[in-house]
Order: sequence, then C-alpha cells, then structure tokens
Amino acid sequence: MKNFIIAACLSLSALPIVGAGETITHHEILCERYGKLTKKNQTCEAVYFHLNETIKEAGLEESLPQIQDAIFFATYKLKGKRLPDSKGTPYIVHPLRVAHHLISVGQVNDPDVLVAAIVRDTGSSEIAKRFGAQVAHYVNDLRRNADLCEGSEQIRLAETYQLLKSHKKQDPSFQQWAQMVCLNASDGPLKESVSNLLK
Repeated sequence: MKNFIIAACLSLSALPIVGAGETITHHEILCERYGKLTKKNQTCEAVYFHLNETIKEAGLEESLPQIQDAIFFATYKLKGKRLPDSKGTPYIVHPLRVAHHLISVGQVNDPDVLVAAIVRDTGSSEIAKRFGAQVAHYVNDLRRNADLCEGSEQIRLAETYQLLKSHKKQDPSFQQWAQMVCLNASDGPLKESVSNLLK
C-alpha cells in the first residue's frame, strides 16, 4: 500500500507542501509528510487508497492532483484531531469517506464539490485562495446551515450517510436530524441511501 501511495503522489511533485510555503521537488517528501501527519495509521492509508481508486474508476483522473492537494491540506490542518471512536482514528478519515460516498453513492463528479467535502472541517480562511471561489462557496454554505445549493446539499447528505454508517445510527437525536436533512433534500441516490439507513 505504501508503494501505491508513493505512486499516487507522482503528479503532485510541483504542488506546494502544505503549510510550509515551499515547493516540493520530490514526491517522496510529500508522501513522507502525509505518513508523519497520520502517523502511518493503517486506516488512513486504506481510506486514502480506496478514495484514489474510486476517483480513477469514476474517470476523474484529471481532477486527482486537485483532490490530493485538498487531502494533504486537510490532513495538515486537522492533525491531532481524532474521531470519537475507541481507536482514536485520525479525523481526516471522516472527510475522505464523505468524498468517497459522494462519488460511489451520489455519483458526484464535480471536483469542487469533492474538494469542499475534504477541506470543509479545517476552518481555514485560506480555502478561497487555495482552492477557488466555488469551493469556498460550498464550505461557507454548509457553515451557514441555511438553504443549501445543490453541491452543498450533496455534501451534507454524504456526511449524514457516513455518520449513520459509523456510530450515529443508534443516536435518536441524530436520527431526527438526519430525517430533517432528507426531508429538505432533493431526490437522488444519496437521499435514497440515507433514507434506507434510517429505516
């Protein structure tokens, strides 16, 4: 798996190293930094591998550098943050799974939506400058929690789907919130999948 991650980073050799303000000259540096940030957590590597494969299977190879840049940006910004599970899994696993559900369940192929799903929890003010106005719009839309545009709505549904699959399904208050998300969402595969989990 380590070899795959190194190979997947080949296209990123000219991207800026997250948080360092410098230029990557060797893809190994980027991969090593990702490994250090996640402490070479096996779950992180498996989820990263799975998402990269899903991106390729969906024919989104051209968007891979942009999405991977978002992954490393979010990994840096979220370092030290953990999921509320018994293993203390690095938080980055959650947005990567949300992005995976957007593609595999929601059939979303808009790279800006995928990038927004990955970076939205960073709380960073750099999103617009680094990833563009549309990504920032999706992120801000979700922060306001008002009427969501289509892309933001898809992210909210994918996140709800992930939380129901992980640890929130038995939480009555979360179930009620998820039902409201479905009620207000437009019809589509993600809404249907969330509804099925709530049954």
